[in-house]
Amino acid sequence: QTRFTASITISGPGTIRYRGEMALDGRTTRGEAEAEISDLGPVGAILREKLSGWASLHLAPFARDAHGDMLGDFSIRAQSLSFGDKALDGFAGGEVAADGSLLLPGSGGFALPALTVTPASGLYRFKGDIAASQTGVLSGEAHFTSGDLARLLPGEAAGKAVLDARFGGTLDAPKIGLNAKLADGAIAGIAVKGAALDASIEAGGAGPVRFRAAGPEGTAALDAMLVLPPGGGARFEGLTADLFGAKFAGDIALSGEGLASGTIKGTQTRLSPLAALAGLPIGGSGDFALTASERDGKQDLALTLAAPRVTMAAGEASLEHVALSASARDVAGTPDIDGRLSATAGQAGLTRLTSVEAAARGPLSALELTADISGTREGVKLEPVAFKAGALYAGASGKLTVPELRFAIGDHALSLARPATIGFGQGIAARNIAVAFSSTSGADKSGSGSANGELSLGDRSVRLHFETKELPLELITPLFLSQAAHGTASGTVDLDSARGTGELALRFDRVRLAEADEQERPAFDARLDGHWSKGRLDVSARAEGVSAKPFQLNASLPFIRDPKGAWPVPAKRGPVSGSLDWEGPLASLFALTDIQNQKLSGDAKVALTASGDISSPSLSGSANISDGAYENFDSGTVLRDLTISLAGLESRSLHFTLEANDGAKGRLSAAGDVHLASDSTSAVSIGATFSNMRIVRTAEADIAVDGQLDLTGPVLPPTDQAPLSLKGALTTTLAQLRIPDSLPGSIAQIDVIEINGPPSRHAMLRQPTPLPLALDVAVKIGAPARVSGRGLDSLWTGDLSLAGTADATRLSGILTSLRGNFDLAGKNFALTKGSVRFLGRTPIDPTLDMTLTYQRSDLTAAINVTGQSSAPEIALGSTPDLPRDEIMSRILFDKGAGELSATEAVQLAHTLAQLSGKGGFSGSGILDSVQQALGLDVLQMGSAASGATMVSAGKYLRKGVYVGVEQGALANDSSVKVEIEVTPQISVDTRIGQNASGDVGVNWKWDY
Repeated sequence: QTRFTASITISGPGTIRYRGEMALDGRTTRGEAEAEISDLGPVGAILREKLSGWASLHLAPFARDAHGDMLGDFSIRAQSLSFGDKALDGFAGGEVAADGSLLLPGSGGFALPALTVTPASGLYRFKGDIAASQTGVLSGEAHFTSGDLARLLPGEAAGKAVLDARFGGTLDAPKIGLNAKLADGAIAGIAVKGAALDASIEAGGAGPVRFRAAGPEGTAALDAMLVLPPGGGARFEGLTADLFGAKFAGDIALSGEGLASGTIKGTQTRLSPLAALAGLPIGGSGDFALTASERDGKQDLALTLAAPRVTMAAGEASLEHVALSASARDVAGTPDIDGRLSATAGQAGLTRLTSVEAAARGPLSALELTADISGTREGVKLEPVAFKAGALYAGASGKLTVPELRFAIGDHALSLARPATIGFGQGIAARNIAVAFSSTSGADKSGSGSANGELSLGDRSVRLHFETKELPLELITPLFLSQAAHGTASGTVDLDSARGTGELALRFDRVRLAEADEQERPAFDARLDGHWSKGRLDVSARAEGVSAKPFQLNASLPFIRDPKGAWPVPAKRGPVSGSLDWEGPLASLFALTDIQNQKLSGDAKVALTASGDISSPSLSGSANISDGAYENFDSGTVLRDLTISLAGLESRSLHFTLEANDGAKGRLSAAGDVHLASDSTSAVSIGATFSNMRIVRTAEADIAVDGQLDLTGPVLPPTDQAPLSLKGALTTTLAQLRIPDSLPGSIAQIDVIEINGPPSRHAMLRQPTPLPLALDVAVKIGAPARVSGRGLDSLWTGDLSLAGTADATRLSGILTSLRGNFDLAGKNFALTKGSVRFLGRTPIDPTLDMTLTYQRSDLTAAINVTGQSSAPEIALGSTPDLPRDEIMSRILFDKGAGELSATEAVQLAHTLAQLSGKGGFSGSGILDSVQQALGLDVLQMGSAASGATMVSAGKYLRKGVYVGVEQGALANDSSVKVEIEVTPQISVDTRIGQNASGDVGVNWKWDY
């Protein structure tokens, strides 16, 4: 037996040190070896990877037997390891250890029976067992478990993952099966409750891939055939996907160099799930196509999108008829972009957009950006709005140069006094920004104003200096998507969050709110001052002219820089003090809020002081409203003689009372407490009593109730984990529900604006986050509820209960009909049985079970309506038993279907279509097809004065001139009609009958 010992050092860019011992006995070899590599860079060069760090290897024991079989255990330790790739470094960067055994049979093949890879961070663990026989047969499995992926793939994924792999086939034609699961977490920024990936690659290099995920927004699914060509790369063929409602399909191929080619398309695809991948708050749906192509070894992309409506910022703004086309050449290298966005309409707060154009062209090193937007602001008066800007973005330096920018509302305009430069590096830096203002008419006609400032914003600090003179308030209120305010602002703002200092001094002159009435709410002047230093913020606000007594607010509270951000925020602990004194019209303060379609007025008197710690402040004083009135224009709720009292006496709670009536005999009274202390067991405890109170008063519903409701909550503000709770029981004293005569396929909103009158009650596009509110309310039908409209007149009773939350209400219970009648084509049906059962589903979709009966001496007919309200089933039966068309023919015309005239047959067909829910006079039925074929503007069927059937047809010869004929079953029912519109309010009607009779009428109408 011979023993060898060696120590070898190889120097170069790095150093390799080897030491080993080996024993030989002529037939076998045994030994151990270890090596250290001080620089992995040369190894990376061999592997064509950016590799750095150092590693140590240990092989012991190592043996080779007489048959040539070699066996050994090995361990590898790498430190300061980096691959130059953020994602790969997350998995294998830093310090990593690999341990295992290696078997190399003399006859061929290999085996790794126990391989483990563990990073020093402990973020995951990999275990594998893989082997190949002498003939190349492959077998094995691998198992991967992780901690939170947010630490491995920050911004890409979160949650705990488990992956299992199975290997089979041969080395030349392997079979691979993958199964991966993700617990509660996120993928590409989208939250998921669970996700699973299954893939099976057969020996031919192809197999199905299946991905499923569930999240708060629904489910996601992806299916494709994965093909692995012999030359490298991959193809996803027949790809279909549904990403939380965003559906698309296509084929994508990846080359061996990782370049993609193919097209993905979606039709009427939800945009919000796709936009979430890019972190954009965009909603809506549209048709899109994403095409990837390879050109000279470079990656090109092209995107087209056509959408009827796109919403932004949680619905606060929207664009209509959107068209987007964009292409990018050499995406991974030096991108060259050509993109254009256009929209023909839109809405942003109270501004109706009429044209939107934006473009981006050129290489990323010198990208030209342009925007041109115009519209109309809808306030007390219509005012044109225009925004135009041009900019140049230098990607290499991260600087945006803006040589042109102009924004105008009505007679007020803002423009750059000189080109502005904004830097995007470690944060945002904008210096020496100068803006000029101009106002050319009205009370604010002051020639010009100006503003200048600078901003430096980083991850942990913000520095801001802003100085303005005569800034028209009309130009800044659109930022808050609220009603316009008139007047000017002057003053300075300084902030340095790194030093914890700030100063605020603003003066507002001749301020008048858009809803202000010159007598009740005249223009006023105000000042706002603030000082932040040594962890405290002192604020003073004063307004004069809005009431006899000035509005005065003084406050001092602890303020610090956000520990996780750059801006100042209130501290969690620290003393507070403050006072508020004011007497005046409440409507002035309510106009400052951004609450739409509601109105609150009355005389307010406020005298409050605050003290104690910010975590549990103590309030003293009172706030009272008298002679008040509240109106909600959506629900029709009205409160008259409103009195509200809020009082606190050196306590950490406020006592609240409210008294009001509905303008008649109904009354509402409420009382309760709001606790501000952090250690309070209940933050909110309020009870309300209703006495014949009309809570809904609209064209579709009129409801009054008796009962009690209690609102409680453990914390303020409420959260999803600790929501407010609304409990109680209500009994209706009046319930009248009216079914609209007709509803269009889509309801268009028409905004009405009275010139020189109050502003339009504009329905905002905003979709606020629902208040965290849990429901437990019982509703009993006291006096029978009347449901009428579209031929139905009925009385109902029953009990219902509301549960769930404010944004996901569950309705349970049953409504039962007492009696009722239904008019169908002039025939009266009795409602002999009726029930509507609510099963607590979300969305609300009750189960129907109703029977309408028509009876005469020789026939009893019944219409049965069953099933879900969203898809009811309608059946028609009779005694004696007759076919459907025969039953309706006897009901409508008192004769068999074979005896009907052509006109009667058409009416019968329409009536049956109405019953089936597939057409009728208001749908796309037979008459509609005939009308379109003949090119008529009017074609309808009805009843003449004699009661017989009559068909009307006509056409507009030109605007304001209509000629029509009315053909009835009787000669006296037939006539020719001419209608001429003299003015939009006045028209003349002329009618001549077959018997030479005629009449002339003048119609006058007033739309209000």
